[in-house]
Amino acid sequence: MIANAKTSQADVLGHSMGGKAAMVLALTRPDLVRRLVIADIAPVAYARTQMDKITLMRGVDLDVATRAEVAAQMPGLEAGLAEFFLQSVDMKDKRWRLNLDALAANMPAIM
Repeated sequence: MIANAKTSQADVLGHSMGGKAAMVLALTRPDLVRRLVIADIAPVAYARTQMDKITLMRGVDLDVATRAEVAAQMPGLEAGLAEFFLQSVDMKDKRWRLNLDALAANMPAIM
């Protein structure tokens, strides 16, 4: 996001769920958005849910030594998805960086 000091507006780029958040910002606070770029998501309601992925992540034992051990607990995910999820594991603190509870509670609004 690049702020424009003259207008107090910003150029906003949103990718995936960030794109949904950027669209909500543009709709609810258009005075703050000068330009909007959305990538990898459409301004539509999606019929599918991501609760199965959240349930899977909640079931992972993070008290392991390596990301490979975390990945081994998530078999059957489509190509690249386990690697994507692994980016959100804090191995030092043994936790997900994602707020799975908030995602689950807000899934209808997100979708």
